Amino acid sequence: MRLPLGFRAGAVAAGLKSSGALDLTVIENQGPLFDCAAVFTTNKVAAAPVMWSRQVAQGGIVRAAVLNSGGANACTGPQGFADTHTTAESVGELLSISSGEVIVCSTGLIGELLPMEKILAGLKLIAPALHNDALEISAQAIMTTDTVSKIATYNSHGAEMSGIAKGAGMLAPALATM
Repeated sequence: MRLPLGFRAGAVAAGLKSSGALDLTVIENQGPLFDCAAVFTTNKVAAAPVMWSRQVAQGGIVRAAVLNSGGANACTGPQGFADTHTTAESVGELLSISSGEVIVCSTGLIGELLPMEKILAGLKLIAPALHNDALEISAQAIMTTDTVSKIATYNSHGAEMSGIAKGAGMLAPALATM
């Protein structure tokens, strides 16, 4: 499925999941507008990617999102936040954008550090292969216990909006783990 005009994406199986399934995706907004809106958990315990992405979203400008499944990077302490920062810096460098405009999202097992060498290697594979027809593979890359990918696209008055989601009971109540 195609992404809206101005967006491109890519996904790989970086080896975060033992199944060999897609587990890492990057979605880039090439503009001309970069405004963002985001909602996050109200839980007192927030994962490193949530803390990072809150800061980015407060700036109101997002040029890319990197999402992984197979590890939540939650309850991982200072190293987890450093890994999130490193991920954003890598995406920023590969796409020639500011790391402060990169949202980072992780889903999967809690309490384990991410295998950063696999993530960084995967990002290097994704960046040169970003394209407009990657909505489906991006949706697949964020699946954990999901049985189907979740995609929505809406067109109205010349504007198009698309979204992907991982869906599971762990989202309730009130985005508790997001």
